[in-house]
Amino acid sequence: VHSINYGGIDSIGGLLYQEPEEEKSCTLTMLLEEVGEENIERVWQAVRDCLDEAGEYSNAPIVHAAILNKNHVPKKLFKEILVRFGATRRNEHDELPLTYSVRIGMGWEEGVADILEANRDAMNEVDSETNLPFFLFAASAKADLNTIYHLALKNLNIFTSQQ
Repeated sequence: VHSINYGGIDSIGGLLYQEPEEEKSCTLTMLLEEVGEENIERVWQAVRDCLDEAGEYSNAPIVHAAILNKNHVPKKLFKEILVRFGATRRNEHDELPLTYSVRIGMGWEEGVADILEANRDAMNEVDSETNLPFFLFAASAKADLNTIYHLALKNLNIFTSQQ
């Protein structure tokens, strides 16, 4: 817990801090590169142990933190975090990663497509604050037009009448 608390949940104990030397890199990227292929699973196990020690997912929401730090979490690492931790758990504000990503303005290519692929059921959510279905929430949030377009393609049934 101490490692998560000292670095904060927004960066998962500093693992998602930007590396000073590289714009599109974070501490976890550097660690994974430094340990070599044979020790990557040990690093991921240490990360999982720290997250488990923090208790509830909302105490250390690694997927949400990766979304928040999207500017310096490489796409490959983001996808790996999604594979390892999924996109079905909620943060402390009861938001799924898909809702959170759209609310903070993450683009389709930046990761919204990957999040949706990891949890298609999130499209069926109703936003708790606005009481809007997910697509309408997305259209009213910070989502860019490209993201809204792709979300609409994935959810064409919202445009058909229900009789």
